[in-house]
Amino acid sequence: MIKAGRLEAGATLTWHRPRKKETHRATVTERGCIRLADGRLFTDPSPAAVALSGHQSNGWKLWKADGVKLNDLR
Repeated sequence: MIKAGRLEAGATLTWHRPRKKETHRATVTERGCIRLADGRLFTDPSPAAVALSGHQSNGWKLWKADGVKLNDLR
């Protein structure tokens, strides 16, 4: 998505979980990876979401950049 110009390195991703009253944030690296606040690095949004939730999650639909789901930026 970086190469296509749809997402920039350094962009902040957010995942708001209202039931848990949590908002997770991550940063897009220059190589297009997702770095969580605790420093863990993921090449795909779904494993990043699983790492935070503890269960199977579709990160493409959960993570947003400027309010837009990653799935819509593909």
